[in-house]
Amino acid sequence: MKIYAIRHGQTEFNINGLLNGEKLEDVMSRVKTILEIIKKDNGDGEALIVTHGGVIRMLRFIESGQLMDDVSNASLHMFKL
Repeated sequence: MKIYAIRHGQTEFNINGLLNGEKLEDVMSRVKTILEIIKKDNGDGEALIVTHGGVIRMLRFIESGQLMDDVSNASLHMFKL
């Protein structure tokens, strides 16, 4: 997770070890939890998720371990999770 934080220019932590108020591990946990709910509700079918760039970058990181460049507004991304 440290490389994810550094890649996105987020290297300053407050006294509680939080990054902009939320730990990256907590973001990943939240994203993984909702993915499990979506998979359960859709029976491994396709789903449309509308979200912000931080979640899109986290989805790519979860999918492949790869880091993404900045995400443009109104962009389309496909993931196989």
